[in-house]
Amino acid sequence: MLSRAKNWSVGGVFQAFAIFCGMGINNSRMYEQVVKAMARQSIALDILAYHTSASVEEVQRLKVFLIYFVFLTVTACELCYR
Repeated sequence: MLSRAKNWSVGGVFQAFAIFCGMGINNSRMYEQVVKAMARQSIALDILAYHTSASVEEVQRLKVFLIYFVFLTVTACELCYR
């Protein structure tokens, strides 16, 4: 009877240790995934910040283009409804 209890106890300890190790491995894998995702996010934000910055000349050209585009669109719509 004592040998059975001892075997169960050793098996239970081994199983608990295996679960503990598996959780640690899984945790480190998840941490690596999070670090990679944060690096991707940082790069994406840097790229967006670079592309959202515009010079004053580019803004002026865009304003003129948009005003001209809206004028043409309104004129074309007025001609269509006549």
